[in-house]
Amino acid sequence: MYYAASTFGSSNSAIGLAVSSTGAPGSFVDSGGPIYTSADCPGSNAIDPSSVVDASGNAWMVFGSWSSGIQIVPVNNNTGIPTGAACQQVAFHPSGTGIEGSYIYPHGGYYYLFASIDTCCQGVSSTYRIIVGRATSITGPYIDRGGVALTDGGGTILLSAHGNINGPGGETVFTDESNTVLVYHY
Repeated sequence: MYYAASTFGSSNSAIGLAVSSTGAPGSFVDSGGPIYTSADCPGSNAIDPSSVVDASGNAWMVFGSWSSGIQIVPVNNNTGIPTGAACQQVAFHPSGTGIEGSYIYPHGGYYYLFASIDTCCQGVSSTYRIIVGRATSITGPYIDRGGVALTDGGGTILLSAHGNINGPGGETVFTDESNTVLVYHY
């Protein structure tokens, strides 16, 4: 389980790793120290980590927020610790209000990058919304429905405010026995 620690409003941040042989509550043990910091990927904000395995069986960690957008880095398949390879930017939102909370979902020969853009956690004034782009390679380029790369501020809006739902974001996607499910907060 990856987790993040940050000084609010800055990119002074780090990602840690806790491990468990069962996944049961209370069974996770911290791996000791940060496994990735903003210094490991200069200019990045090392928060909002999530993991994904590509079609070749290689593990990756996707992370980031605001500063330099969303990054991806390969991790060791056995330990979950980054391999030391350079991070690569896969999405950026130049509006000044940020992009974060990314998640990559492999499906049907594509990788779908979901992310939250704009401003979270402002109650009824939240402008958060969920975007998506897809790529044939785990490292991108991720392209929206209109052909704009997510590194150029693109992103097809998947979900935004509606009814009494304000600021949807922080998404994860998974497949259960028969459906693909989008989970998010608002």
